[in-house]
Amino acid sequence: MSNLRDLIEGYVKRVRDLAEIVKGNEQATKQSLIGPFFTMLGYDLTDPRECMPEYKADFGKDRSTKPIDWAFLHNGSFAFFVEAKEVGRKLAGFDEQLADYFAKDPNVKLGILTNGANWRFFTDVVHPNVMDREPFAKWDIFSDEPPPYDVINLLQKSQLNAELIRTFAQQQRAQNFLLSELTRLLEPAPEFTKLAIANLETRNLTHGVTESWKTIVASALNEWARQRMLKAALTTPQTPSQEPKTDEVTVETTAEELTAFETIKRV
Repeated sequence: MSNLRDLIEGYVKRVRDLAEIVKGNEQATKQSLIGPFFTMLGYDLTDPRECMPEYKADFGKDRSTKPIDWAFLHNGSFAFFVEAKEVGRKLAGFDEQLADYFAKDPNVKLGILTNGANWRFFTDVVHPNVMDREPFAKWDIFSDEPPPYDVINLLQKSQLNAELIRTFAQQQRAQNFLLSELTRLLEPAPEFTKLAIANLETRNLTHGVTESWKTIVASALNEWARQRMLKAALTTPQTPSQEPKTDEVTVETTAEELTAFETIKRV
């Protein structure tokens, strides 16, 4: 994995160096930005037994469709499809063609939409063999967010497994739902905010005044929870076997932290 991380860092640097040069040119984007990503993962883009460029499926004589940019094969069967656009182009609306090809082959559990700088990874968590409307992972190479190492690791040719990818996507989707729900539950309600600032605010508690305190109250709640956990840890009796060793680092609460904690308790 460490070696893969080094390769990914090199790939990120390549994209950042070359993106402006190939901007607006789809073929140059494929050759300079997108192709090297799959080469990094062990695929031979020149071998039609594992990569078919401009692959066109038969959707029937009454329907004409464009070819997909790349169809990757694994052990003789199609494994995932890639739809590519020129770097700089927005990806919104280009997933429909990818979804068509995805639904065409039941063995395919991964669809990738990319312009070389932005990557979208899709599977079929909601309905089997129907590509999800939302990607289970995104990657913006020009953002400060770290690369999705876990996803990229699963895509390596040496260990490609469609079910593992789908399982990972299921877990990621569940985690995203939980994070969203926790955010909703932990966000202070207007009534709570009013109660918290009732003795602090001299103005009438109008909607605008309450909203201006909302972020402060949320931050105070987070700090209050942190301090409560810290205080609990400091006051928990230790058995003889739990006594800290002389070379272990102990947690000390500063006077400023204790003052902040007392203020939050009053709020």
